[in-house]
Amino acid sequence: FTPVVSRARPGCFLVFLLMFAFEPEVRAAIHYVRAGATGAATGTSWTDAYADIPTSLVRGDTYYIATGSYAPHTFNAPLSATSVISVLKATVADHGTASGWADSYATGQVHFAYPVQVFTGFWLFDGRGGSGGDMSSYGFVVDKPLDCSASAQHYITIGSGPGVLDTVEFRYFAVQCCDSSFDVEKQVFSSQTQVDGRNWTFSHCYSENAQNFVFLVGASNAITEYCYITNAFSSAAHHGESWDFQYNAATGNPCRSLVVRFCIATDGTGTGTMIANDPGIEVLSVNGLLVYGNIFRNNSGGNGVIASTTAAALANVRIFNNSFIAGSNPWIGAAMAGSSTAVKSSCTNNVATNNLVYGRSAAIGDYGTSSWVHDYNFYVNSTSIPSEAHGFTASSNPFVNVSSMNFHLISPTPGGFSLAVAYNTDLDGNVRGADGIWDIGAYEYSSAVTATPLISLATGSLNFGSVAAGTTAALSVTVSNAGGGTLSGTASVSAPFNIVSGGSYSLGPNQGQTLTVRYSPIVAANDSQTLVFTGGGGATAALSGSSTNPAPLVSAISQNATDVDPSQPGMQIFTGSVVQNSGSATDPNGLPLSWQWVYTVNGGAEVVVQSGTGNVASVSFSYDASTAGNIYVWKLRVSDGLATAESDLTLGVEMAPPPIGSLAFSAASGVMAAPFAVANGVLSQTVTTGVTNGGQAVYAFTITNAGSYVIQASINAPSLTQNSVYVNIDSLPQDETMAWDILPVTSGFEQRFVGWRGNGTPDADQFVPKFFDLTTGPHQLFIVGREANTQLATISLNRLPSPPQNLRVISAGP
Repeated sequence: FTPVVSRARPGCFLVFLLMFAFEPEVRAAIHYVRAGATGAATGTSWTDAYADIPTSLVRGDTYYIATGSYAPHTFNAPLSATSVISVLKATVADHGTASGWADSYATGQVHFAYPVQVFTGFWLFDGRGGSGGDMSSYGFVVDKPLDCSASAQHYITIGSGPGVLDTVEFRYFAVQCCDSSFDVEKQVFSSQTQVDGRNWTFSHCYSENAQNFVFLVGASNAITEYCYITNAFSSAAHHGESWDFQYNAATGNPCRSLVVRFCIATDGTGTGTMIANDPGIEVLSVNGLLVYGNIFRNNSGGNGVIASTTAAALANVRIFNNSFIAGSNPWIGAAMAGSSTAVKSSCTNNVATNNLVYGRSAAIGDYGTSSWVHDYNFYVNSTSIPSEAHGFTASSNPFVNVSSMNFHLISPTPGGFSLAVAYNTDLDGNVRGADGIWDIGAYEYSSAVTATPLISLATGSLNFGSVAAGTTAALSVTVSNAGGGTLSGTASVSAPFNIVSGGSYSLGPNQGQTLTVRYSPIVAANDSQTLVFTGGGGATAALSGSSTNPAPLVSAISQNATDVDPSQPGMQIFTGSVVQNSGSATDPNGLPLSWQWVYTVNGGAEVVVQSGTGNVASVSFSYDASTAGNIYVWKLRVSDGLATAESDLTLGVEMAPPPIGSLAFSAASGVMAAPFAVANGVLSQTVTTGVTNGGQAVYAFTITNAGSYVIQASINAPSLTQNSVYVNIDSLPQDETMAWDILPVTSGFEQRFVGWRGNGTPDADQFVPKFFDLTTGPHQLFIVGREANTQLATISLNRLPSPPQNLRVISAGP
């Protein structure tokens, strides 16, 4: 037997592997994208990053993407020769500029909202990390659509119309499709039906529940490598094929020069795992399909793992060093019932060599006379074994651990055929034939791997559910050695979880042991810890549980006071009031209670006024003049030692009104215009203004005794930027000379005489205080806002006494 592939030359269908490199030698510019960024949004640094991927991207440039969630995007930048745009996940090691960078920007995944569309060529998308079946490890993730019932779901669409779309590479992408309960079309990498793809690469990608992982129409030079496909979806309405290669009726081109290598496809159903499909127009011809180093496990139903539909032909297909494990369909082809003679005669020059078929039918489908050349294959515990001049059979398990999907070899296989150097490494990168034997299957035998213990857990999480505080619950997990040698190690976990038994282990190959964990919550909480296992590469299991305890029942707070201003929220009282708070509490479980009376002022820190145990005692509080304008929130907080509950009451303090008939009045009693406003009897404005646009408050009063008067006010001027208003009598203030600068600033509300700046400065008013000569009869006091948050509570006018009359100077005696 002599395979078609030359040892000296791997064949023209691999030449394209070296045709291009995606990293440009010179990047025109680097841009930064970070979800939640609040800077200038220029994309020039992490501080001023774009908050989402910009609509237009620049050819030749690189775009670093930080961890976060991003809107759906269409990548359609016009071509500029072969200039590539790189879209890279930012990592701690590689994130471009350090300006504004934080390592947290690299923690976690980049989530693209469904869908992602690539409508032009020459792109590199790289999530910069991901491993096997661990979806959470991939840098780039395409999320499910918001509506999983949508009839056609193309998660990553490539191409938008007729023509050739050249050079697109996807690295480290994960896609979790809508689950199988939604019987709809679900394609991960979806080539549009009129686009011929050229030089496409899908590397280190993951999908779950997809109907088609890679859907290609008229594609050439396309590679799928190191990908992990699981739970491939199929139904009567939507036939599943993880790889679907179709003829392009629009251009007349079949798929050709395709490579699928070093992938794992597990638990798939449908027409087949890798199918040459007929679009219903004419016979499809797939020229140059190379499949090597892959693992196909438990794929069932349909025409076969690698096959075609009845009206499609396979030609120039090479299947080297793969492992086909379990499953109920043929590993190559189908019976092809109904295929025409012309189709069968087109199935030529197909080779299958060095493949390991385990625990399944080894029959090869009927593609006509001499359509397949197959030899040097190893059939283990299989049925319907075809005749081969150099084929091998066995009945014992050749793998380290089938149940945990460790398909490394426990010993060398019979010697396979030594292929060209292009195929001389396995999925782990080990060189084939280094020990003189070219092993059959996806993995080359390695004594180091076989002798190495590998820890495996039956489950990665234990959920204890809801457990009453003070009680316990127990769950178990099996730890086993999925590798070789002896697995020795211990398990550990933190409270409120503890290990009851099985916390240390010494296990030979394929041996397991049960470990029991107890959950003992003592307080009501949602608990989570990590169960850590050592040895064999280590492993972890996530533990979670919640504990419940009814909280104490706390009454509403009652007060021995009357609400003086029902128009305001909560309760309002006047300064000078002494108010008693009362309340009660009980515990549904009869647990002893402790309590606290607590208040905050204007949203500040909590102040504990009184505390105790047993029955709740009342607490009294005196609101003096300094409390005017404040908002108090009173809380009665009660705990039974496991849970805490509280009730609260909001109380506002207003300045007590002056006596009726006096020349004193509340600042809130005037006729006001914005931006002045009153809160809890206090007048202020929240913005700084001038004399023409400040808030206005007008107070009418009547003078019965003419004379010289001064104005006194209870005012809060807390800082040099919050310490002035304009004041005048009988007309609006006109300019800055009528500004009253309150100096020194106050500590809370203080009584101060009104002054005028006059010819002075903001730091030294000319008239302190300002005298107003008033005649008998009606007058008006005008106050205009100036600086923000200068607060007035009360205002009074005070008449100065008349000077003494008939004074004489008496000279001193000699």
